Amino acid sequence: MVGTPCLEFRWSALHMIGDCLMRKFLRVLVPAVALTAFVAAGGIDVPSAGQAKKDAKDKSAGATFIVYETKSGAYRFKLEDNATGKSVCDAVKNYEDKDDVMAAIEFIRKEAAKAKLDDRTEKTTKKTKSKEKE
Repeated sequence: MVGTPCLEFRWSALHMIGDCLMRKFLRVLVPAVALTAFVAAGGIDVPSAGQAKKDAKDKSAGATFIVYETKSGAYRFKLEDNATGKSVCDAVKNYEDKDDVMAAIEFIRKEAAKAKLDDRTEKTTKKTKSKEKE
């Protein structure tokens, strides 16, 4: 029976149909399994509505230190206002190591609230006004 052309034809036709069905099955199954694994592994982090509002509030208030590397390879920082996105303070010094710039930022964060204000414009203004009177 194996040598019968009719049976060989049927077997090859079934084999082609099976291959076609298997390919279609795999085209659906593989992406579905991959998507399931992706979601099970943590998937896309979609914040809740409350978290999105909190992030929006954080963005509108306060400031952010931004560390960047210059073209020469030195490190600098700037302080940006989150509400406007404008730079409030820029480092005037280049730091050779990233650890040094991070230490400077940490020093500012700790000591700025305790710092005294030395307004030298008042002294200069008084001197100039007294000279103008003479």
